[in-house]
Amino acid sequence: MKTAVSKIGLLCLTAGLLVGCETMSEVASATGDTVSGWYGSAKNTVMGSDRNYIAKQVGDSLDEEDAISIGRESAKALEKTPAGKTVTWSNPDSGANATITPGETFIEKRKIKSARKKDVQSAPSLLLIGGTYKAIRNANLRAGPGTGHEIVGGLAKDEAVTAIGKVERSDWIMVGIDGQAVGYVYAPLIAPSAQQKHELREAGDAGEQSAEGKGNDVVVDTITVSTACRSVAFTVNTAEGDSAEDEFRACKASDGAWEIN
Repeated sequence: MKTAVSKIGLLCLTAGLLVGCETMSEVASATGDTVSGWYGSAKNTVMGSDRNYIAKQVGDSLDEEDAISIGRESAKALEKTPAGKTVTWSNPDSGANATITPGETFIEKRKIKSARKKDVQSAPSLLLIGGTYKAIRNANLRAGPGTGHEIVGGLAKDEAVTAIGKVERSDWIMVGIDGQAVGYVYAPLIAPSAQQKHELREAGDAGEQSAEGKGNDVVVDTITVSTACRSVAFTVNTAEGDSAEDEFRACKASDGAWEIN
């Protein structure tokens, strides 16, 4: 039997519309045990799927599909499970099983890079959301977070966008399409899409973005964001007798995935 234990690492947001990071010293306590509670009205779920970190901790004896499934279950636990509550997973066909226990949610502030259309203002401090949202009805896109800003576009009812983040101390959300911020929308006019997936991945797996090749109407600048982070303790056992015990920290990325390193 072998046991793998890794150290908790620092996360760098390198996915979706927001790329790169510089960890700041300010870390604040969150108000709820779950991420959904912390975001309040800006609830979201994580998106995407990929081979993940879990398999590396156990080795070749863990089936790839099981590794992916455990990773997704971990992402769900990070999103919805209260601190200290253990989630169990098993596959009777392969004989593998796992336990996943997330810790308390806390907020970490960072400076990251954001790609935006030139006619859209750089975001003030954002509370990262990530994930696909749909317009509840026709809605204006504004150059900045407020009705006093110029209209730079619009969303038709049921049109999908990426909710990048909620402007702190406001009711406005910065939204993006095709990898770029395209404006701000009044928060009550959009809602999470029913179609969401869950992903746990290592930081950097999604690749970085820049304005290169996107034309002269795209600007990349540095903004401050607050993102949800949680620690996770898990164990994995295989039918072959191999096992892994690990504790890591994962933080929400701009596309809604949970990233670790």
